[in-house]
Amino acid sequence: MSTDASSPSSEPRVSARTFTRIPTVMSAQEIMDSAFHRASKITVPNNIPFHRMKDTEVARVRSAQNSIASTLQTYVKRFPSFDGLAPFYQELLAIIVDMDKTRRSLGALNWAAKRVEEIGDEATKEMKRAPFGEKLLETKSHAYGRIASVLKQVDGDLTSLDETRQKLRKLPMIEAEQPTIVVAGYPNVGKSSLVRKVSTGTPEVANYPFTTKGIVLGHFDHRHERHQIVDTPGLLDRPLEQRNAIEMQALMALRHLADVIIFLVDPSEHCGYTLDAQLKLLDETKAAFPDLPIVVAESKSDLKKAGIGQVAFSAETGEGIPELMALALGKIKS
Repeated sequence: MSTDASSPSSEPRVSARTFTRIPTVMSAQEIMDSAFHRASKITVPNNIPFHRMKDTEVARVRSAQNSIASTLQTYVKRFPSFDGLAPFYQELLAIIVDMDKTRRSLGALNWAAKRVEEIGDEATKEMKRAPFGEKLLETKSHAYGRIASVLKQVDGDLTSLDETRQKLRKLPMIEAEQPTIVVAGYPNVGKSSLVRKVSTGTPEVANYPFTTKGIVLGHFDHRHERHQIVDTPGLLDRPLEQRNAIEMQALMALRHLADVIIFLVDPSEHCGYTLDAQLKLLDETKAAFPDLPIVVAESKSDLKKAGIGQVAFSAETGEGIPELMALALGKIKS
């Protein structure tokens, strides 16, 4: 896997798999309803009625306090450290997420968890000193009100974080540290067929959250090491002038992911694009990735060969695929 010059390759990275482990972020009202309902079911036995009442109400406040603080802290802990993500994912997140706003929201939840703990601690101390039941219930009610006020202050942060969670879950689960081949070329030139042909098992299909086209991600082993091969429709399949700013930024993110690019050309033009147009896209791809090795391969060799690529292959017959993969793998730096 290519590494950013400013990031040592030995630096540990946060896996994108953590995106799928972020729990649904509840609203302030949902958190309160759940915690207060659970607390209301608690009863602490004691033969002395007032002591039973006091012990029970103290336990209920403790339960609500712990439940709410724990929920908030779980949200904070389960969001990945953006700075620990591989550069590829950092650039993708910059497209779809306001990372500064997300950090502020996580900070707000951390503050809220601490305030809830403080309010609960103060209330239970006072409740334990309460001389009669009315004072006991008044202190509990006041604590619940203060806790509710704190949660309402971060309700917008909770909503924002759940929206971010949903966006993160839509990102393709690519292991940025694995050696990666990115397949490029116009639509219908055989990119997905190549990925399926060389993959062990069925390739995964996932969407970038900013496109309607699903990427095709396959895996295979080479010299006892797991490799990835990726088709990225919507990013490397049309001229640069047809791309919007978001797609251009995503295209640049691929610089951090790809170790080698296989660019497919269909000389038969059955893909629906002229050979001249395909070669123009090849030139643009070379210009966009000047530091990456690019293997030019003619696809659909069972239909036509033109002698313009480094190798010709057919996903239909399997002809030329071992030679193509050997050529591409040979360009991956160890």
